[in-house]
Amino acid sequence: MKHRTSQILFDYWNMARHGRSAPHRFEIEPARIGPILPETFILERINQQTFRFRLAGTRLCEQFHQEFRGRNFLDLWDDSDRITLERQFSSMCHDCAVMMLTFEAVNGAGASTTFETVIFPLLHGQTNVSRALGAMSAAERPLWLGRDPVVALRLSAHELLWPDGRQRPLPRDLLQQAPLNHGSSRLVQQDRRAFRVYEGGLSKPKS
Repeated sequence: MKHRTSQILFDYWNMARHGRSAPHRFEIEPARIGPILPETFILERINQQTFRFRLAGTRLCEQFHQEFRGRNFLDLWDDSDRITLERQFSSMCHDCAVMMLTFEAVNGAGASTTFETVIFPLLHGQTNVSRALGAMSAAERPLWLGRDPVVALRLSAHELLWPDGRQRPLPRDLLQQAPLNHGSSRLVQQDRRAFRVYEGGLSKPKS
């Protein structure tokens, strides 16, 4: 994670889960992440094809020149990217994975800027991921961002990350209390190839 907003939100979500697969949605306290709230959002899972914005930070709405609340996150993308993201959301909900996305936001004149997005699962009850907590951060803020509407999003990279170093489907995880930490791993997909990266050995974990 390159952006400070992503790092702060990851640290907060990781603390709030207390070693579980994910925190419960009622355990999220917005006041604890006050400085980054303008770049954060909450999604509600309606079904596999609908992840509706319940809340979206003011900076996001200003930068994208639109009100996100009530919109389906997946409707922001073209058909190809949407199919990819549906699969990512499925893994997030089933395995409590963290989603990391990199995309280009494009205006009507063809100018673009890069955004990093992180999306974290939130539990409802014992077994259901019904919400997701996320953030979008622009790598740079060109003069047109917030002045000109964003007309297209283009997904350039996506990853799934399991903070405990392994996939843990929800039903199995419910039988465990304090999971062992095997280091961080992530599933990376780019240019139609997928591979899992484990942090360890002589390398130092990166945030």
